[in-house]
Amino acid sequence: MSKEDKEMWGMMAEAIPQMLKTLVLAPYSEDSAKQIASATILFYKELKKGGISEAFAKRLTETYLGAFRTGLGPTQLSFTR
Repeated sequence: MSKEDKEMWGMMAEAIPQMLKTLVLAPYSEDSAKQIASATILFYKELKKGGISEAFAKRLTETYLGAFRTGLGPTQLSFTR
């Protein structure tokens, strides 16, 4: 293996774990939480504005919020107004 190949593999060995960590933790950042909260509130308000009943709007919003779950473990997300 050439010196250049060894250097390239060394850089990749450092970069790949950091990239994976960034991808895995991205949904759990403060900014992501704020965006999810804003999107969920907007979704609920638009349902209510469109004439959807309170109970059905809550059920739809819980389903919508569930779309933000990640595969890192079982979580129960619910919406409380």
